[in-house]
Amino acid sequence: MNSNLTVPKAILLGSLMIALSSLFTAEGRSLFIAEANADVAGMSYSDLRRDRDFKKAVKYIIENCSVTGYVDGDYLHSSDISC
Repeated sequence: MNSNLTVPKAILLGSLMIALSSLFTAEGRSLFIAEANADVAGMSYSDLRRDRDFKKAVKYIIENCSVTGYVDGDYLHSSDISC
């Protein structure tokens, strides 16, 4: 395998990645993405874990739905979800 990545380039690239990662997260919070909150009928996480109907719906989705596509790195390409 022929690679043009030399040690100085690798160090520079690594430093850049570290600097960028510090921009995206400051004290555990993203600077560019707003905080996301999920709310189902006013129920908290604990409430949902105890809710029989919610558990039944999640179980149905897991057992009866499928996802097709191929993964390249952290990205799912040509994906299709069928239930």
